[in-house]
Amino acid sequence: YRFSVIRGLLVMIGGAMIGVGLVPFDVSYQVHQIFGYGSSVGFLALASVTPFLLPSVTRIFTIFSFLAPALAVFSYYMWQFEGRISFTMFELISAVLFIVWLVVFVRQIQAAKADHIAATEQRATV
Repeated sequence: YRFSVIRGLLVMIGGAMIGVGLVPFDVSYQVHQIFGYGSSVGFLALASVTPFLLPSVTRIFTIFSFLAPALAVFSYYMWQFEGRISFTMFELISAVLFIVWLVVFVRQIQAAKADHIAATEQRATV
């Protein structure tokens, strides 16, 4: 079930990001915002639950998985309550954090797979 949760959240984020691109801000503010919120909430959920669903990830990745959503929440605060950044800037910050997190996540998966293959080959030669 762990991979299904991660896969489902990735699909949700992808669909929301497609929606952000398909519905421009000036065409429908509300729909665009719903998609933007959807991608942000999906990212917050994905980054927050991944260290629990995949306990073999590194400590640095676990820290980054909590730091990235915290930065996204901070950017939301700066947009919504302080008015220091625009909604577009909030979207951009969230998207960049997600993409960087996703690159690091893929690297974690690749490293875990390489470690598993090396351990399997070492056991086979002994």
